[in-house]
Amino acid sequence: MTKKLLCAGFLCAALGYAQTRDLGLAGDRFKPLKFEEMTAEQQTMVEHLLSGERKGLGGPFNVLLRSPVMGDAAQAFGAVGRFGGDYSRQVAETVIIMAGRYWTSQYEWQAHKAAALQAGVTAAIVDAIAAGKRPVGMPADVEVAYNFMNELFMTHQVSDARFAAAKEKFGEKGIVDLLGTAGWYSLVSMSLNVDRYPLGNGAVGELKPLQNPLPEVTVAEGGGGRRFSGAGDSSAERRVFNIAAASPPIAAALRLFGVEVGRLSLSPKLREMAALLVARQWMAEPVWQDHRVAAQAVGWSSAAVQALRDGRRPAGLQADEAAVFDFCTELFKTRQVSDATFAALKAKVGERGIVEILGAAGYYQVLSMVLAVDR
Repeated sequence: MTKKLLCAGFLCAALGYAQTRDLGLAGDRFKPLKFEEMTAEQQTMVEHLLSGERKGLGGPFNVLLRSPVMGDAAQAFGAVGRFGGDYSRQVAETVIIMAGRYWTSQYEWQAHKAAALQAGVTAAIVDAIAAGKRPVGMPADVEVAYNFMNELFMTHQVSDARFAAAKEKFGEKGIVDLLGTAGWYSLVSMSLNVDRYPLGNGAVGELKPLQNPLPEVTVAEGGGGRRFSGAGDSSAERRVFNIAAASPPIAAALRLFGVEVGRLSLSPKLREMAALLVARQWMAEPVWQDHRVAAQAVGWSSAAVQALRDGRRPAGLQADEAAVFDFCTELFKTRQVSDATFAALKAKVGERGIVEILGAAGYYQVLSMVLAVDR
């Protein structure tokens, strides 16, 4: 039997299972969906998840199904980041649990703590990350990845020494893969936290709130200038794709994700607010400059843009704009979203709109992370 027929057979079996059984989707604020209730686009996303490397629907997918075309592009990007990196599973899972710790995402931590231990990450390393302490006794490749991601998460920069060590160990492709993995699992963590995704089986979240989710570091920067050989001088988005070309699978998947973010049903003003808030959070000047212009083109005043740059709430916001501002700033600041803030945004943009805000934030966060590393 050919490989093509085998794949078709598996897909038919997966579809049959999906149509006749409970998919096992879970959620709290987002009601678990059933296959027979889904639109054709949602069913297509389910098919892709069941026939892909994950072989399941646990985690953020019940949330992302609310915007299924964007959600499908996001999960495809995530699959490349999770399964396609040119480094060990220990490195990949260490980066994933660091993202979970940064966002205090209880479900992501629970799931990937088990995966990290299975991959050979020691319990001592996992426990140190959970406690916000620097692990000792890390293998050389894990330590390089940890140092790189630690600085990026905590300072939104990476020092010359950490960048050079990561490039020597993993190459430019490996760095792009690390950033793709960290970016995807940041979106996963945000989605799970907003949903208040249940842990199941009576489990209690083990991550405690930390003033600094990872150890604080001091970044001693050298001179300015591009670090990635393919960066070039162009728009922020094009520069990211030039850099991401070092890892063609990441570049292709990220590009498709970005296309769908550009097609969101969300109003352009709300999407641009999300982009600006992410750029401000990550101090990503190229992303900020591009979206400052884009925001004014869709109706944001220069005074409103300046207020966002200063970290202030713009005056005279419409109700939907105020809801997006409150949602994003609360999520970035506290890693959670209150019932009142969630309800206010849902009343204005619906569940799909909330997920599209999350998707846009996740996409622009990846761009910001890449450009922060590139300088």
